[in-house]
Amino acid sequence: MRISRLAIPLLMCAAQAASAAASYSGGITSGNLSVWRINESTGQVSLCSFEGKGSPASCAMWSAKEAASGDFRLVVGNDLLSVWRMNRLSGAVSLCEYKDINKEPMCTPWNNTQ
Repeated sequence: MRISRLAIPLLMCAAQAASAAASYSGGITSGNLSVWRINESTGQVSLCSFEGKGSPASCAMWSAKEAASGDFRLVVGNDLLSVWRMNRLSGAVSLCEYKDINKEPMCTPWNNTQ
C-alpha cells in the first residue's frame, strides 16, 4: 500500500513533464526553398532555408518567447521575411519579421481580440 501512495505522485509528475514537450509545425514560403517553423506552445518562430541537396537546412534565430501560453499556429503568406501567427485559444494575431536575418525576428504586439 505504501508503494502505491508514493508511485501516484511520481506518475503525475512524469505525465506533466511529458505533456510539456514542445510541439512544432511549419509552413513553406513562396518559391518552396524556405520554411517558417513555430513552437506551438511558446509562439516562437524561426525561418529555415535550403542551401542544396548536400547540406542540411540552416535556420535563423528564434523570436522571443511569449509571456502568455497558448496554442500557436502560422498563417503563411507570400513574403519571405515575415509571417503571421495566431493564438488559437484567444484568436489574437501578430506579425513577425526579420529586419536582419542574423538577429531574432521582431514580432508586433498581439491584437485586441474583442
